[in-house]
This record gives sequence, structure tokens and C-alpha cells, in this order.
Amino acid sequence: MNKDELKKELDRLNVSQDKYSLEGSIANWNTIVLVQDYKRWKVIYVDE
Repeated sequence: MNKDELKKELDRLNVSQDKYSLEGSIANWNTIVLVQDYKRWKVIYVDE
């Protein structure tokens, strides 16, 4: 799954865009950062 496909799926699931980042940036605390590593996604949760 590439970044565009993941974005569409998150939108379909009504996941708020302020709760995650696909760009590796942290917009605010309590954010899930999704980073693509080759063909796998790594999930990093930032809470403070």
C-alpha cells in the first residue's frame, strides 16, 4: 500500500487528519506518525 492508498483508506474510515501524519512531521502532541520503510509502514505514537 502506498501513501496515496493509505490516505484514501484513512479518509474512508473517517480518521481525522489531525490525528496522524504521513509526512513524518509532528503537528501536535498525541499524533500517530506513519513512515513508509520500503514496503512496510512503521507506526510511531508521539504523546509528549
